[in-house]
Amino acid sequence: GPIVVEFMSFGCPHCRAMQPVLASVAAKLAGKIAVYQVSVDAEPALAASHQITGVPTFVMYQNGRIVGRANAAPQAAGLEAALKKPFGI
Repeated sequence: GPIVVEFMSFGCPHCRAMQPVLASVAAKLAGKIAVYQVSVDAEPALAASHQITGVPTFVMYQNGRIVGRANAAPQAAGLEAALKKPFGI
């Protein structure tokens, strides 16, 4: 099914500020989209293989294929729309 991976860093102030927004959106989309986080500090090779140049970056997958990318949106509505768009939800 649809999967969203947030590439983030615990040392990033934007990532920390995004946490409550992402938690709210993930709860709202539960059962429709699975949301995961990957620390670019803990998984630098994975981040490099996905050409992550800034955090937070969201990568959307459908059936194992990348179908979209988005940078952080400051409001929950903007983030929710960005995460749902590639899946047509």
